[in-house]
Amino acid sequence: MITAIECSLTAIYLAHFLAYMFSTSLGEHKARGMNKIFLAITYLSLAVVIFVEDNHINPLDMQFLITDIFLLTALLFTCIGDIVLLFNFNTGAFFFGCGNILLFVHEIMLLEIKGVTFADYWWFLIIYVALLGGYFTLEHFSTHFKISKEDRVKAFLYLFLVSMHGSIGLTAYFVTTYAPAIVMGIGSFMFMMSDYVLCSYKYSFNHEKSVHKLNTFLYFAGILLLTWSLAIF
Repeated sequence: MITAIECSLTAIYLAHFLAYMFSTSLGEHKARGMNKIFLAITYLSLAVVIFVEDNHINPLDMQFLITDIFLLTALLFTCIGDIVLLFNFNTGAFFFGCGNILLFVHEIMLLEIKGVTFADYWWFLIIYVALLGGYFTLEHFSTHFKISKEDRVKAFLYLFLVSMHGSIGLTAYFVTTYAPAIVMGIGSFMFMMSDYVLCSYKYSFNHEKSVHKLNTFLYFAGILLLTWSLAIF
């Protein structure tokens, strides 16, 4: 059951999402920063409301409760990361890294609860290796972007973390019919792809605005889906 406050917060989020996309196009850094902070606070607030409302209306058993707490905590870390990233990139990336690990644990726990065992989704490892290996190869031969030597280890360590939950997110779409897990999987995959796009943009030679806009769209659309995956459909 979707409540009025959940609908209202989602509408507010979408309105500021459009404003953020617009300010990105204009290159208005101050307006973009303010919108990003508001977006982060809004999706975290929405997550808390969904968590509280759904557990009040339809109490979950302890297993589901624990998995939802992992997801809620992951969103808390990404919210902090979104805000801190505006002031310190490395510290913001650290919070995102923590959020990525929690998302990975959440996905495994949720699939296991729904009876999806490792034997059903082991092939996420193939996707994982293909993504990292393919991107490493692309970066090595690309004439459009090149990760600096001083950032190389940190960049690939972060991609190593975000690809864990993104790869399982993709497999979740195919191995379960449980709606929250599917929504979670799509959101997780979009989250991951946004970071591959961001990395390409950050170390690109021309900083195409369209690439930055794609990163923005994938991330904030993906994070909204992750937030709504807390709901009971």
